[in-house]
Amino acid sequence: MTRLSRLLACSLALCSIPVAALCYDAAGTPTIQAAHGAPGLADTTILIVRHAEKPSEGNGLDAQGVARSEAYVDYFRTFRLDGAPIHIDTLVATADSAQSERPRLTLAPLSQALHIPIQQPYADAAVGDLADWLKAGPNRRMILVAWHHGEIPALVAKLGGDPAALFTFRHWSPSVFGDVVVLRFDDNGRLVPSQTRLVHEDISV
Repeated sequence: MTRLSRLLACSLALCSIPVAALCYDAAGTPTIQAAHGAPGLADTTILIVRHAEKPSEGNGLDAQGVARSEAYVDYFRTFRLDGAPIHIDTLVATADSAQSERPRLTLAPLSQALHIPIQQPYADAAVGDLADWLKAGPNRRMILVAWHHGEIPALVAKLGGDPAALFTFRHWSPSVFGDVVVLRFDDNGRLVPSQTRLVHEDISV
């Protein structure tokens, strides 16, 4: 083998090595992973909200929470990112439990208005399973997820985001209800960090 052919072979071998990406675990610790992306997230946007306000007792919403869930109909029908309207086509909520039905109730008015069913495949703590499920689904989606605040940073991490870039001390504050996490993925299903952000809802309830 000539020197030129050896150089060519080495170059081809290097090109076959996956590009590395900086990802984060649930604690926000950076980890190096191959940047293959997830086919099911190609050209997909995921919006994540905390369920609406809760009463001191019971598994539903209080009056303020009901008002927020109803306000979500117009809010997400007219939601825009970078000046462009988006059209939500997938609704996901935490599975109901004896302790809480709030994520589903938060999306119920929007579900009725858009004629889109609410999918509830996983319980609150199963955010790893939820992330894998989303990654395995069809691409080019606009997904709205309603979840419990304690697990949202972990879900962001499982989807490739950095919780520390969005939340103080990597935690969603228990007193905050009016924020939307925006995660946008490129045509290879890789998260675009520059388009990952927290949007403060312009809703009065």
